[in-house]
Amino acid sequence: MGGSGTGTAAVSPVGMTLQDVVDYTRKAVLNNYVPPYFWLDDELVLYANEALNILCAEARIIEDSTTTAVCNITTVAGTLDYLLHPSIIYIRSVKLSTVTRMLHKKTKYEKERSFPGWRSSANNVPIEYILDYQSGYLTLWPPPDIVYTVNLSVYRYP
Repeated sequence: MGGSGTGTAAVSPVGMTLQDVVDYTRKAVLNNYVPPYFWLDDELVLYANEALNILCAEARIIEDSTTTAVCNITTVAGTLDYLLHPSIIYIRSVKLSTVTRMLHKKTKYEKERSFPGWRSSANNVPIEYILDYQSGYLTLWPPPDIVYTVNLSVYRYP
């Protein structure tokens, strides 16, 4: 599963396995490629995953609009709030699969100010959405009148 960590060739990030990352880290960063190791593989894997998550969050390197479990939400008539997939970092766009235009993003404050009773609106075709990243929910307005598929374009964690 990867090299022995004793070679001198440069490592290309393309096609690297996790074991390659561990071996490279032992050799190039820690100068500790002969057992007994100062760091367990599990610790190095944990740090590599943490670094990848930081990179994904700050550089938004994984853009996705095709992974069904992450990017598609099936609505329920009359329901406003939908739980987002936990891997989502940022939502680029939201649209209904049956409509060509994107839904407009609003803040809860904007919605409350312009339409105080918005949460009890009549069901119709959604035209706006509100994000609550703290709770992990997407809110559609007006509430869907029928079942729709909501297509998200997102940046996400692996």
